[in-house]
Amino acid sequence: MRDDVRRRLQANGVSLPDSTFGAGARILGDQLGYEIVRYRFGQDAEQRRRVQQDAQVREAVALLRSAPSPQALLGMAGPSPSARH
Repeated sequence: MRDDVRRRLQANGVSLPDSTFGAGARILGDQLGYEIVRYRFGQDAEQRRRVQQDAQVREAVALLRSAPSPQALLGMAGPSPSARH
């Protein structure tokens, strides 16, 4: 599918060096995966996949699970910028 995307880009006058196309292969693969999931299983399934693969969401969930209370969670952030002055 990635090769098909590249062929379509070239057919429309977009030429990318191999290094550029290769550097974006993971992102392109992710996007194709999201499209396939949405087409086959719907938008809810696509959203679940996006959330599961989102590093920031995973980190936030890990912080939520490690904090014994909301106050402890907020304390993990450190002092606010205004409190530093």
